[in-house]
Amino acid sequence: MNFDPSEMRKKILNGNIVSSEISDLVAIKSIDENDAKLILKLRNQEKGNFLKKGAMSLKQQISYLEQYIERFKRNEEIYYKIFDKKKGSFEGVFRLTQLTNNSFLNWESLVVSKTCTPILPIDVMMVVYDICFHVFGAEKCGPWEVKVAHENMMRIHDFCAMYNIEHKTEESYWISVSKSAYEKQIPRFKKIGLGLCIPH
Repeated sequence: MNFDPSEMRKKILNGNIVSSEISDLVAIKSIDENDAKLILKLRNQEKGNFLKKGAMSLKQQISYLEQYIERFKRNEEIYYKIFDKKKGSFEGVFRLTQLTNNSFLNWESLVVSKTCTPILPIDVMMVVYDICFHVFGAEKCGPWEVKVAHENMMRIHDFCAMYNIEHKTEESYWISVSKSAYEKQIPRFKKIGLGLCIPH
């Protein structure tokens, strides 16, 4: 497959990705107002939620998405829903943020369904890093906040062996991943078969 970073970047900023160009496990699509119920369902579940439970009503969630769409139009962030190819359904959401920065990108608000394919969060993580470093040309992803209590999320980061803790409080870690740390792990993740459909 011929890979053109500029063309891929245009697709990302338009909110739609050709699934085969990203991962064998997931496809991602920009969220709109019609996805408010999906977001509420995911955020209000117990298992698979790496965030605190949402307190929004459906009306409030729709209002939030209307505000998000304005940020999306300014290319500031993209709120994605995650299609699990093995399940044949949308099983999660996350946000790709700080898109106007030339040296780093960020991502936030990952939530996956308790019934998703178990390795889906790791595959999404690899997709995000691939986009960050090999499409946008950033040198760093993050820092973003992970609550100390979210041990499952930190276990995923430990497994990936790429992160750096930039700051820590009693309640939160602020972690980042550098391009060099990510690229050291590419051979390992190629063997596992997660993410990494973009040629390296």
